[in-house]
Order: sequence, then structure tokens, then C-alpha cells
Amino acid sequence: MKLLRAISSIGSGMRKKSSKETSTAKRASLKHLSIGAHNGAPKVNLNGDAGLGMGCLDGGAADRQHPYFFTYIVFLVDGRLYRLPRILFEGQSSVFKDMFLLPPPSNTNSESDSNENDAEGMSEANPIHLDGVRRSHFESFLQVLIPLESHTATMPKEEWLNALRLAHMWDFSSVRQAAIEGLDKLPLSEIERMVITNEFDVKEWRLGAYTSLATREKSLSAEEIETIGADLAAKIGQVREVVLKNGYYKAGFQQKCKDTIVNVFGKEVAE
Repeated sequence: MKLLRAISSIGSGMRKKSSKETSTAKRASLKHLSIGAHNGAPKVNLNGDAGLGMGCLDGGAADRQHPYFFTYIVFLVDGRLYRLPRILFEGQSSVFKDMFLLPPPSNTNSESDSNENDAEGMSEANPIHLDGVRRSHFESFLQVLIPLESHTATMPKEEWLNALRLAHMWDFSSVRQAAIEGLDKLPLSEIERMVITNEFDVKEWRLGAYTSLATREKSLSAEEIETIGADLAAKIGQVREVVLKNGYYKAGFQQKCKDTIVNVFGKEVAE
């Protein structure tokens, strides 16, 4: 028993000594890090992550004049506020580029920061009002511009049309093209394609839309004529008369059919 107590006492003493040495080593290490920080070395936090702090190393003002310091714009649409990166709008839309044509205020002092925050679109208190734009249309547009999830894969026709409508109005080429491609994958009727083609000037659809109506078996109904308009319906009827009379609807006569459409509709199809 005395031997066991002696061994236990020795072990306890070694553990205390080891613990004391470890504690001393930690204090020395922290003291060293503290001295290093005072000597200009990077500060080290207790989690072991080296960092440079929130300010600049030289103590000067932080540089914000570079492409990756984004400015955000606040829009008010149909009673709802939206805070969005300005670069997405001025970089892709000639309409918004003209709107933001004036250079942004300088950020060199607190007074300029105050002026910047007071500018239209720079704060929730003074948003840019997009009058006449419906919230549902704007959010469909944003789904294409800034897809937060794979919602575009299942977007219905109306949402694609909403996005295309605003993209066409604002000359937003990227959203416009994405909306056209999204609609092109949907099972649209010949009349729907014709209406979209003419309303939004979808040149790449024009010849195909006219060809489908000119070569299909049934003629235009009264409802379809009302939808596309009497003038366009008359031209389609003129093409159909030539195509049906000469059999240009048959395989191998695609060029003849195209030539007939170009002769009737002129440059709007030839381009």
C-alpha cells in the first residue's frame, strides 16, 4: 500500500508539473503573439485565425474605387421595395444606363456619403419608382435576371411573357433572349407565336410563324383573324393562296414557300 501511495504521489506531482509547464508555455506563446502584433505582425485571434482587422494596414481610408465594390439601387414597384445591384441594370440595359449616366457622388468624406444616400434609388426612403409596372411582371423579370433557384425550368408561359415584356421595354438583351428561348420550348400555337413575334419583334420566329400559318391545312378562323388583325390575316391569306395552288406546302418546296412569303411580306421577313 505504501508503494502504491508513493507511485500515486509521484504521478500526481508529474501531472501538476506538466500542467504548470503547459500553462507557462501558453502564456509565453500568447506574450510572444502580443509582442509580434505590437511589432507590426498580423494579429492572431484565440481561434487561431490570422486576420488583418477591419481597417487598412497603413491606417488610411479603405479603397472603394474598384469593380467589386457594388452599388445597390432601391426600386419601388407596385408598393413593394426591391434592393438590387445597380451593375446588373446599367450593364445590360441601355434604358437604365441612360438613367444612371451621371457619375456617382464622391465617397471621400461624410458629406458626400450623405449626398449619396439622399440620391434617388440609394435608400429605402427615396427609391426609384417604376410607375406602371406590375409587381408580378417585375418579379418574373427578376426570376430570369437573378435566378435564386431553378424556377425558370418550370416557369409558365405568362411569367415568361411578363419577363419578355419588361425586357423588351427596357432594352434588356440578356433577359429578352432568355425569355424568348424559354417560350420557344413551350407548346405554343401558331397564332400565339405570331402574336409574340409581332408584339415583341422576335425576328428569329417571324419566318417560321408565317410558314406555319401559310402551310397548315385549315384556314384562319374568325377569332384568329381578330387576334392577329385584318391586315396581317389578309397577307397570310395571300400567301396561302399561292402555296396551296402550287403545292409549295409539300416536302421539297420549302424554298418556294419562303420566296412567296418574302414576296408578300417584304423586308420584315427577308432580314
